[in-house]
Amino acid sequence: MRTMDEVVERAKESGRRDGPRRIAVAGALDVSLLEAVAEAGRQGIVEAHLVGDRDKILGLWEKLGIGGEEPAVEDVAGDEEICHTVAGLASEGAVDIVMKGFISTSLILRILLSGEYGLRRKRTVSHTAVLGIPGYHKLLIITDGGVVIRPDLEQKCDIIENAVEVSRALGVERPKVVLLGASEVVNQHSGELMESATLAKMCRSARMEGAVVDGPFSFDVAVSRDAAEFQGITSEVAGDADIIAVSSIEEGNIISKTIIEFAGAIFGGLIWGLRLPVSLVSRSDTRMNKMAALSVAAVVSSQLLHEA
Repeated sequence: MRTMDEVVERAKESGRRDGPRRIAVAGALDVSLLEAVAEAGRQGIVEAHLVGDRDKILGLWEKLGIGGEEPAVEDVAGDEEICHTVAGLASEGAVDIVMKGFISTSLILRILLSGEYGLRRKRTVSHTAVLGIPGYHKLLIITDGGVVIRPDLEQKCDIIENAVEVSRALGVERPKVVLLGASEVVNQHSGELMESATLAKMCRSARMEGAVVDGPFSFDVAVSRDAAEFQGITSEVAGDADIIAVSSIEEGNIISKTIIEFAGAIFGGLIWGLRLPVSLVSRSDTRMNKMAALSVAAVVSSQLLHEA
């Protein structure tokens, strides 16, 4: 899959083959989210279970004129109780995907990641931003711009493993991973560049079998073959990155949002490392971005089903 349109089509195919993915939406009082959920439902991608104030959710549903069958709504008051209800549904296996709606990101992640519900599948849980960028020849993942603030070396390895799993679920057999840096020249005065060089060596071990990791490379070298050739860099991943791994949450967040705002990218955010995918969107995201996030999560969920 090289575009978000292809991801949506794959999600539809998965829905026809496996049935729609059951999704719990925490705090479903969001106009563009409800529109995306309704569209994904019509296309057989998801079967929605909305959690929150029932009267307000159904009132908004009616106000939007979405039509069709009334959605299933679990009437729950208070953001914390909403998050606990969704986490319980996930723990019981009653849903395949969790999606954040009009609710605090830190709150829902705190509850999902607590030991109370046994949802953590991996040591490190991380955020993958899947971007469909006009002008780039395939989907690009940026990680981690949403969960781990400043990862250490071991966490960075885990974050890359998570992103590689998501990339494979999206059809990339051998993902190419770039470790992002300000320069390709490593020197003892730059701790970040030295750490990236060390990380590249660690990832070339059997631990990262099935992916190719290189760096540090600057952003232009990561995504432009012309830039890589101009600088005399010969690497399998240079100019052809599937995944860009950053050094901090700020770096990942700024890069992703810049690409979205200035390059018109379609964005699907996913939390990975739990027993099920968590679709993480911002309140300001467009309906199209939220549809993309739903589709990415549905494709990954279907892949999990077939690997079980």
